[in-house]
Parts: sequence; structure tokens; C-alpha cells
Amino acid sequence: NFPKASIVSLTALSGFDQLLLNVSSGKADIVFTEQTLVDDFIKKNPGLLKRVTKTPFQIFNASFPVAMDEVNLSRMMDSAINELHNNGSIDRILLEHGASRENFMRIAQPYQQ
Repeated sequence: NFPKASIVSLTALSGFDQLLLNVSSGKADIVFTEQTLVDDFIKKNPGLLKRVTKTPFQIFNASFPVAMDEVNLSRMMDSAINELHNNGSIDRILLEHGASRENFMRIAQPYQQ
């Protein structure tokens, strides 16, 4: 999407804040990341950064890796997650822990699609 962009690499030991500090110090121009992480950084470091947009650039699904031969485990997890989604538990849990709908987008219920 950004053919003229260059990548700034960090070591595996670098904390997440280092990504945002690279932007605030001019070592990088922009960081694409989760809104909640940026919001926390901005609260701790007011005036250093600003969010460019509230509209997500890209949305990624969460996933849980399992061993290739764990077909039954994978199916059980899929079934449990679908049940939690369908009965509203995931939405309730996210809201109880302060995860707003703006920061953690929800997938539509099957009857809403």
C-alpha cells in the first residue's frame, strides 16, 4: 500500500512504546497499530503524538494457533468461540473490561448479516 515507505526495525526486546517514541523523535513518520495502545501512550505522554484518524486502516482477526494434528481441539475451540459470540458473552466481556466498540470492532451476529 505504501511503495515509497521504508521499514524501521526494532529488536525483539524493544517495548511497544519504542515504536511510538520513534515517531515522536522523528526516527519514523507513522505507526500502524491498535487504537487502545496509542490511547494509553497518549495518556502517559500528552502532546507527543496525535492520532491521524479514528477510521481503521485495516482490520485483523484474532487467532489461536494449535498444532496441526490437534483437529479436535481446533474444532472444540471454534465451537466454543462461536457459542460465546452468538450468546453475546464476548461482547459483554469486552465491555466489562473497558474495550469500547470503537477500539475492538465486533463481527455481526449471524442474524444481522
